[in-house]
Amino acid sequence: MIRVAVVDDQAPVRKGLAFVLNTQSDITVVATCASGDEVFALDLSAIDVMLLDLYMPGTDGLAVLRGIGPATKALMLTGVGRDTDIRAALSLGASGFVLKDSTGSELASAVREVHSGMTVISPVPATY
Repeated sequence: MIRVAVVDDQAPVRKGLAFVLNTQSDITVVATCASGDEVFALDLSAIDVMLLDLYMPGTDGLAVLRGIGPATKALMLTGVGRDTDIRAALSLGASGFVLKDSTGSELASAVREVHSGMTVISPVPATY
């Protein structure tokens, strides 16, 4: 079973992602967080893959990546990413990027691939 944490400040997105992932027989959402700050209270050893919103108010995805270190596999969530932020996230150890509007099967596949050690990069519309 792949244990996932979903971190997104938007409740409908967070709940929707958790619902979709929990329909998979090999994935279970073990934690949801409404802010980057909440991540630091989690037992990271109980999480296999963290779905992490890149842009959140307060402690954003980049700050969370700096705090959790590369041992936790982080799959970044974004709608539109600044090229510099995408590069920064990858250099901080992110295992990839998926779009927030990915289908449930695309999202589940990305989680499985990251869990198996692969890097996943969805075609992300970038701003410069």
